[in-house]
Amino acid sequence: MSDYTIAVDWAGKDALSDSNAAKVISGADFNSEFVAARTAINSKADLNGDSGEDFASNNATVAGTLTVTGIPTIPTAATSTNTTQAASTAMVQAAIDADVTTHAALRASQTVYGHAKIYTSGGDLYIVTT
Repeated sequence: MSDYTIAVDWAGKDALSDSNAAKVISGADFNSEFVAARTAINSKADLNGDSGEDFASNNATVAGTLTVTGIPTIPTAATSTNTTQAASTAMVQAAIDADVTTHAALRASQTVYGHAKIYTSGGDLYIVTT
């Protein structure tokens, strides 16, 4: 795999006087730049253009900004997972269900002294107790 390297010394052209013919940007200059970019791009990992292909089985990584469209799927991790692994909605729902079950059992054995109303508004979290 090769990284993209600028083929034309564009800054060098800027430094030339306006009367210097070498300052003119030619079609050949653009062609050289496009060929260098194409070579670098074509040498990168190719996942066969299949958006549904499994990245994990190809040991692929994504760096930089990634735009995801459609409905992506990922493996469902255990609710005890505490890593930078992506969490699926199934994993999050399982964790919520487990938490609700645990807290329901705790509430059954405790005395409640008041109520709390918890809500969000405009990105802020509000907790009102009575």
